[in-house]
Amino acid sequence: MIGGVGCSGAAKVHANIIYANDASLGLWGGDAGGIYCTGSSEVSANLIFDNEARNDGGGVYCSDSTIVQNNIIYGNSVNTIDGVGGGIYARDSAILTNNTVFGNSADWGGGIYCAGTNLVTNTIVWNNTDDEIGISASGSPVITYCDVKGGISGAGNIDADPLFLDPTNGDFHIPFDSPCRSAGDRNAPNLPDTDFDGDPRTGLFAFPDIGADEFHTHFYVNGTVSNGSRVTGVIIGWPKTNPVMLISGSSVLPSPNVTLFGDFWLMPPWDHRVHFNPMPDNGVRIIDRVVSTGLAPGTQIPFQALVGTELSNLWVVEFE
Repeated sequence: MIGGVGCSGAAKVHANIIYANDASLGLWGGDAGGIYCTGSSEVSANLIFDNEARNDGGGVYCSDSTIVQNNIIYGNSVNTIDGVGGGIYARDSAILTNNTVFGNSADWGGGIYCAGTNLVTNTIVWNNTDDEIGISASGSPVITYCDVKGGISGAGNIDADPLFLDPTNGDFHIPFDSPCRSAGDRNAPNLPDTDFDGDPRTGLFAFPDIGADEFHTHFYVNGTVSNGSRVTGVIIGWPKTNPVMLISGSSVLPSPNVTLFGDFWLMPPWDHRVHFNPMPDNGVRIIDRVVSTGLAPGTQIPFQALVGTELSNLWVVEFE
């Protein structure tokens, strides 16, 4: 029994939210609370959380030559004694690159359980129970350039708090001073060109970050946006950079204007251009506001941030 998604062959599971699925029911229960993938499948840029399996693979069960990359996998669990792989259960030659695996649980391999010749690279494995990475008796994984709580042997591996911005509320972006920034392997197998958010992963001579998030100019909003609600906007960008500006438009252009600062998506009139002080030392500007616009539910307002000479992604706020 599979809780969420099951696929085999050359399937691609990309950019989904997969949560609260249950593969722990029935007489025997099952594997893969969130995703079960075999063959040469690809599991990429998914948010996988609060899934449950009875046996193996609370978040992801992957085997054969499946590629698992750029995923945020947290709060998943395996509930059977001797169950393995709370976050990821990896068999055979499955490849794990640039994932964030946090706060999952199982009796063995609370974060990741390796039962094959797996390659695990550029991945954060943090605050999982009972252990971060478990390895079967027949497993022989190569684990390199990972941030693993408690440490693990392998080239480039570190044991340092990744400094997630707000993991309790599911925000796994990293600041400029994270030890994971520029600490990854640019020769990692199947290194993705972009991160979980779609931001560029690395330049020609730069080293990628460890984890699903790449430190890059970015803007996003946490919280439900409605009249009277309190929301948090977050601007990420290079420290001490000036100017810092948040811009809103009337709607989104059908295709962006290509500028020296990057793609500009906002249709005029540009209703608000809010200026801020230079970026803090950690490269994160938090904007805490109470919404009091009186706009009708369903109203959409697009935003972009300008940090120095770089435009952020487009973020569309929708009022509820």
